[in-house]
Amino acid sequence: MSDPLSAIKTKFTMEEILSEVTSQSDRGAAIIGGAILEELLTVALAHRLILDPVVQKRVFGTGGFCETFASKIDLALAVGLMPFDAHHDLHIIRKVRNKFAHSIDPLTFEDQQIKDWLNNLRITKGAGGPRGQYLLTMTRHASVFIVFSTYKNLRLNPAVSDPDFPAHFSHEFRDWEPRAEPGAGSD
Repeated sequence: MSDPLSAIKTKFTMEEILSEVTSQSDRGAAIIGGAILEELLTVALAHRLILDPVVQKRVFGTGGFCETFASKIDLALAVGLMPFDAHHDLHIIRKVRNKFAHSIDPLTFEDQQIKDWLNNLRITKGAGGPRGQYLLTMTRHASVFIVFSTYKNLRLNPAVSDPDFPAHFSHEFRDWEPRAEPGAGSD
């Protein structure tokens, strides 16, 4: 592939993300939700970094240091794209996605190891059981990455300049709830 981001040019809307992910089995929701989140994170990172096409290919392409979801999550923390709690939670989402993707055994969000991982989420707690926690965490982060991808000059203050930054940001993020669009019916 000449442009590692060429497959990620599609703009997702939250309605499309929710529609696709919620209609899936547990395995499908975990794998597709994680894939969408990784793609949105890749776009947010690419917009944040100053890369010419050759360097972009070396960073995000095959064999690049940001080829994996884990490395993208770590880089996003390092460049101030997310606070520590979000970094922690995204690694849980990644582990859950990988467990579903690499297990040939029947698997659901009720699997004890998956439930234990999801019970350790920091930003979303007790959101409608393990599946609800996964989906809420995934969609909240997806919406943040959409914002960072849309507003390319948007920056967080560097976490290192304020030792209380993770606590302040996490508190604000926990209290955030998505708002219904005007005219949207309640289901």
